[in-house]
Amino acid sequence: MEVEAINVADAAVGDRVQIAIESKTLLSAAFLLYVLPIVAMAIGAAIGDDLGPKMGYDATLTSIVLGMGAFAAAFCIVRWYANRKASGNAYRPRITRIVETAARVADTSSSSSSPKCPYPA
Repeated sequence: MEVEAINVADAAVGDRVQIAIESKTLLSAAFLLYVLPIVAMAIGAAIGDDLGPKMGYDATLTSIVLGMGAFAAAFCIVRWYANRKASGNAYRPRITRIVETAARVADTSSSSSSPKCPYPA
């Protein structure tokens, strides 16, 4: 698996490394991606349910249309925000330590015919 990360451990290409991301960063990204669109959809549906009859439309139909519209708008906002933040280092994981160097990885993979677990125990 390839991930673009900040190399604070001075790892070389081919090294097996441990990466970390701050809990605050992970939770805020998860909130933005999963919770915000659902909350927006619920608010849009509630507004549609209230506004529909006042404007002479079916409450269920306006609730569905405004709910889905708010859901789509929230995803667009999340995408815009993510693209803006992608240029910085706030949401990038960091390489915290080198698990195996590239030379050792090459030695163990060529000398053994049995597959090994790529993750350290």
